[in-house]
Amino acid sequence: MLKRLPGAAAVHTLLTGWRAKPEWYFGRQRWQSALRMRAYKDKHRGARCFIIGNGPSLNQMDLTLLKGEFTIGMNRIYLLFPKLGFHTTYFACINPTVTEQFGADIEQLPMPKFMGWHSRHLMNFTPDTVWLAPTTRQPLFSESPAHVLWEGATVTYAAMQVAYYMGFSEVILIGVDHNFVDQGKPHELVV
Repeated sequence: MLKRLPGAAAVHTLLTGWRAKPEWYFGRQRWQSALRMRAYKDKHRGARCFIIGNGPSLNQMDLTLLKGEFTIGMNRIYLLFPKLGFHTTYFACINPTVTEQFGADIEQLPMPKFMGWHSRHLMNFTPDTVWLAPTTRQPLFSESPAHVLWEGATVTYAAMQVAYYMGFSEVILIGVDHNFVDQGKPHELVV
């Protein structure tokens, strides 16, 4: 069962952590991101959303059926856009290695982008970018990613928290395989 991050815990994190990470708490991009995120609160109350991973099972699905649906694509999902015939509604990426390698591509995406705070020095802070401020206090499901978000070591978990915050009542995960064989180690640069 998921624990929830009540508002008091978010306030505690803000009040006690500022000494260690002053840019996180007082930086312009941090507060602009929080304000931008607040604009998404309950924006899609009661609607359905598909969170699209990057697993090989996507090759066995007719993803064109998702055109017109609310979608959150992750990491390098944009490579599928020509095949899909549409762009995802939103984009999420929390892995700094992905941003380091493909930040220029990500900046050009035409949809709102929810990015990990640790990537803020790896790409420009465009008007449609929201830096998600992580918490490391304990594993939680944040109901208010405008304040803090538990990354959970996977962009999927971050995207789920963003979808919850937006008010989606049904969230369907596809292409989140976690069982495919890949070469190399996760979070390493591709050379």
